[in-house]
Amino acid sequence: MRTKIEKLFYLLRLAADIVIVHIAFYFGYHTYMGFGFSNKYLAENMRSTVYYLPDKDHLYLTLAIVFSFILVGYNVLRKYYRGDNSILNVKEYQHIISSYVFAALFTCAFYFLYYIYLHSMERSFTDKLFSRRIFCYSFTYAFIMVVCFRATMNWLISKMHKRGIFVRNCLILGAGNNGKMVARRLMRHTAHHYLPLCYLDDYIPKGTEIEVEKNGFKLKVEGTVEDLERLIKELDITSVFFCMSEAPAEKIFSVMDLCYNLNVPFYFTPRLYTIPQVIRGYEIAGIFVLSIIHDFRVSWYYNFVKRAFDITLSLLLLIPGIPVMLLAAIAIKLDSKGPVLFSQERVGLDGRKFIMYKFRSMKTEASGSELKPQSGRDPRITRVGHFLRLTSLDELPQILNVLKGDMSFVGPRPEMTFIVETYDKWQQLRLKVKPGITGLWQISAERNLPIHENLDYDMYYLQERSLLLDVVIIFKTFFFIARGI
Repeated sequence: MRTKIEKLFYLLRLAADIVIVHIAFYFGYHTYMGFGFSNKYLAENMRSTVYYLPDKDHLYLTLAIVFSFILVGYNVLRKYYRGDNSILNVKEYQHIISSYVFAALFTCAFYFLYYIYLHSMERSFTDKLFSRRIFCYSFTYAFIMVVCFRATMNWLISKMHKRGIFVRNCLILGAGNNGKMVARRLMRHTAHHYLPLCYLDDYIPKGTEIEVEKNGFKLKVEGTVEDLERLIKELDITSVFFCMSEAPAEKIFSVMDLCYNLNVPFYFTPRLYTIPQVIRGYEIAGIFVLSIIHDFRVSWYYNFVKRAFDITLSLLLLIPGIPVMLLAAIAIKLDSKGPVLFSQERVGLDGRKFIMYKFRSMKTEASGSELKPQSGRDPRITRVGHFLRLTSLDELPQILNVLKGDMSFVGPRPEMTFIVETYDKWQQLRLKVKPGITGLWQISAERNLPIHENLDYDMYYLQERSLLLDVVIIFKTFFFIARGI
């Protein structure tokens, strides 16, 4: 059941789409009339009412209304207006792309069927002429505005979540690895508005602070399971997450009964969920079961198109990139002693080793086997290296790795050999996909932490990878670089 908070943001997304589409078509028409080709006949006979608002001579549904009707209908049927709880909200942006393309195609179909065929006997073709450029302008404006609106909305939700605004207070039973994983996920993915307030644990002393994230976020243990009813009432708890992996069935049912009597939702998370992104729940013959995903293969079509995309984009980037790389090489040479390129053995698809190239951004005394710098103030980084890292220009030589087929533009970050040798069988799953220059982890808030300690991003990509997801990640990467992060 959706809460009032979720319904509020649901309606806000829906209303924003309608308003944005009408604003976009209005500006699309005026952009065309002000900056398009100047045909005097069209300027006199093409009125904004045809593309924006109806009047007594145009009582049909106009393009803005049709576009918004199809867009909203598609999003409602596909349940796209509900909060997105995927990593970095990537599914939400996938939904935006697919819904806007769908609405655009059907709106064009509606226009040509209605104006050209159904009324072909009443008016001349020129009276019904519609410039595709108006529609292109409008679609572009609408897409840019809705992406900016959703990004701003997600940012505000995240900020409000940290301040305890528009949240659902929840309590976690069990402060072990399972409980820490649940708290970490709830704090990272704020679309469902859960805010963990504290832990209850039968084996950890009251008052103990449990480090959930390495960035300093901690939760305190406020007692044992016996304190549950009291804390639910005192802290206005609206949800309880049971994460005690070794608890007997009697304790689980006891907590369930208490939550039922207090009308508080109860969620049980088994220990298996500490294995990142490889467990899925299914219903078989009315029985809920958990299953481990074994098959991470994708279609040959995806691999073929992605490889073609990698080669094409690499060649396109090399044309303007060669002068930039020459300037970077000169700056590196003038700034510090040592080679221009930094080369190091990394581990790629199926454990194959290759040499990865980057512009050298650190002093030559620094060991290549050390973990990467955690901030731009690391004394190992040179002056030019700081700028290269800030703008991500140090990654440009990896285009050669993409052309060679060792890497892709999108994928998990290639890890150093000595770290891969310590992987357990679950961490080794990230080697089932070709490493990339950019990816979910690379544009996340945890990018400064070791790769092998943040496998959630790579495991999510491994399961959900698609051409549309790659496009979303590339677009988010450009915004990420533009912000200078």
